[in-house]
Amino acid sequence: MEQKNNSGTIFRNAKKETAQAPDYSGTATVGEKKFRIAGWINKSKTGSNYLRILFTEIIEQPQAGLPAQQSRLEMGSGNRLEMGSGNVDSVMIDDLPF
Repeated sequence: MEQKNNSGTIFRNAKKETAQAPDYSGTATVGEKKFRIAGWINKSKTGSNYLRILFTEIIEQPQAGLPAQQSRLEMGSGNRLEMGSGNVDSVMIDDLPF
């Protein structure tokens, strides 16, 4: 399935083996660039559920046999999306388990 620009798909991680593994994962295409998406369901201090997300750019290498380089992008603090009753908070790179 080919993704259209500025769209993506995430799925529940049915094979989650550790607490640090994302609850959701998938891919997106934004501005003609491809990204991996990881999402964790969290609870805020006030008890509201929210989805914390991480975008990792997929950079394809021209040489065969080399692993793709990845760069982590932080979602700006002004970007908030509604999901159910909670908010999607900005990604905090230092809080991630890897």
